[in-house]
Formats: sequence, structure tokens, C-alpha cells
Amino acid sequence: MNDFVEVDTANGFELYVRGYFSNLWGVELQTAIVDVGGSVPKSFDFVSADGRIVGDAKWYSMRANSVAPQVKLSNIAEYVWLLQQVRADRRFLVFGRDASVAEWFCVGIGR
Repeated sequence: MNDFVEVDTANGFELYVRGYFSNLWGVELQTAIVDVGGSVPKSFDFVSADGRIVGDAKWYSMRANSVAPQVKLSNIAEYVWLLQQVRADRRFLVFGRDASVAEWFCVGIGR
């Protein structure tokens, strides 16, 4: 697979990422409910059948006409925290549409 592909929708991005990581790790990843902290059910975009891999996709843009940056950062922080509470060997977030959103989070909040 190419490292960079052009997708123009959140759904297309999620499908591409699912195929990419399923191929990379040799395991099928599907949307599934995972217990966060052992007691709170939450849906994640990429979950292996045995629950050892859990991840989620974010399709955000820093465009002026999109959701306020603070809302995006709050949502990213929420998913980082949720993934920290999941009992899995491999946990990940993947960002599409605009890499500057992830960069802004890592520099400004994620440190």
C-alpha cells in the first residue's frame, strides 16, 4: 500500500486506515464496543477480535468554517484518555484530512 493516498471523506479515510493497519499487523480490525477502564462501553473504529489492538480515527480540519479548534482539541484529549484506560497491547489514534490538527494538539496540549 502507498503511504499517502487521497481520500475525501471521513468514511473513505476510515476504510483506508482499517485496510492499511489490518494488512500491516496481519489481523482484521473492525468497529467494536470496548470496555474503557473495565466498566464503561465505548465504540472504537479499529478493534481486533481478541481486543489486543484498539484504535480510532479522527477526520479534522483547521479550516475557519469548521468546528472550533477548542472543541477538536477537547475531543482528541478525550480519546487519548479513553485509549489510556483500555486494556490493549496496542492503542492508537490516526488523523486524516489535516495533519496540522494532530501537530497542534501535540505541541499545545499533548506534550
